[in-house]
Amino acid sequence: MLIANPLYDVVFKYLLDDNKVAKLFIGAILGMEITELEFKPQEVPLAYSDLEEPDEKNPLVKVFRMDFKAQITNPDGTTLLVLVELQKSKTDTDLMRFRRYLGSQYIDSKNAVTIDGKNKPLPIITIYFLGYTLKNFESNPIIRVKRQYIDNFTQNLILQKDPFIEALSHDTIVIQIPQIKHERRNELEEILTIFEEGNKSKFEMRFPYPGKYEDIVKRLNLALTDEQLRYAMVEQEEIVKDYKQKKEQLEQYKKELNEANELTQNLKTALLNLKSKGVSTLEISSLFNLSEEKIEKLIS
Repeated sequence: MLIANPLYDVVFKYLLDDNKVAKLFIGAILGMEITELEFKPQEVPLAYSDLEEPDEKNPLVKVFRMDFKAQITNPDGTTLLVLVELQKSKTDTDLMRFRRYLGSQYIDSKNAVTIDGKNKPLPIITIYFLGYTLKNFESNPIIRVKRQYIDNFTQNLILQKDPFIEALSHDTIVIQIPQIKHERRNELEEILTIFEEGNKSKFEMRFPYPGKYEDIVKRLNLALTDEQLRYAMVEQEEIVKDYKQKKEQLEQYKKELNEANELTQNLKTALLNLKSKGVSTLEISSLFNLSEEKIEKLIS
């Protein structure tokens, strides 16, 4: 089936705007059954520049955020209410933004539930979609960071959990989009093929897909019929292309500047060596075709 690729943030948001699809998709990532899911649309700032703060003149989408309150049903029938924080980033310069945003989630009084008349903070699970690969994890498309309770003396695992500890620590799932390729070792890796960069061609792709998740495919197929969405995809592609060109130009400028600085330093060293051997500034001027004033400035 032909689908829109959720590599584009506008498509990703469109995908998760459907509650049924969002429960399927997030539940597959968590490896848990989600029975209820509440989307917090007020927590979705999209446009960020390549600078430290948003810039309307350069609205490159870098960090995409969505938050959900999810009721998870455990295999034993018990339920747990958690906050799922989802962030998607294209570059490795957004670490401090991740930390600031996570901190704001911990202190937000709205991220709590009232039990027996008392506000109890919700446990947090973070999901990060990275548009780059972490060093030393080139062969790990999905990385799960899980907490463990360990007795300090015996070093034995403690199976029970406590709301105090749960509220002050969290599990993390890191999905490295560039590594979603080739192997389909389990169901989740097959589901995440919707992000595969190698399949992106004019915002469309074809691939096999696990049957019980067909609603995800249908939602992405429906996205192709939305003209406004397709325009936004084209616009984002142009913005990213322009950003890459500017970044390449900046890198080239930095390279040339470093080379110029290195040449200047080498010239300065040579001039100082000549001066130390008693060669006059006039003689050096004639040798290097530089003015005496320029030579004095370089060695001063």
